Amino acid sequence: MTPEDAIKGLEHGATLLIDDFSPGYPPRQELLKLVRRATGIVPRKEGKPVEKVLSEGEASRVVSVVRGVDLHLTWDLKLVKVSLDPRQWRLRSQALGFAGLAADRAADVAQQHDRYLVDAVENG
Repeated sequence: MTPEDAIKGLEHGATLLIDDFSPGYPPRQELLKLVRRATGIVPRKEGKPVEKVLSEGEASRVVSVVRGVDLHLTWDLKLVKVSLDPRQWRLRSQALGFAGLAADRAADVAQQHDRYLVDAVENG
């Protein structure tokens, strides 16, 4: 895939994100791959914010691919630049870590349901 194709993919993906096409679509991880292909930006947790200008024009809206990675678009949804804020990316990673902990505990509760129920009845 060429960088130009990746830019077109990001523009189409941004349109779907703006319209809230459907939950989970387009897959944000796939859009992150397009960001890397179009700009060379690799999300990271440290360093200075980065902006990669892709075309001329003035951005009229910003669409977040994920926290810390933003697409800057013109009014007619043409991609002008992509920005990365490592601090926001780090916060996103921390939040996902907490969600992962909660998911692990929830799975344990589901798997251990009968044992927890017996313990609750026996121990009041």
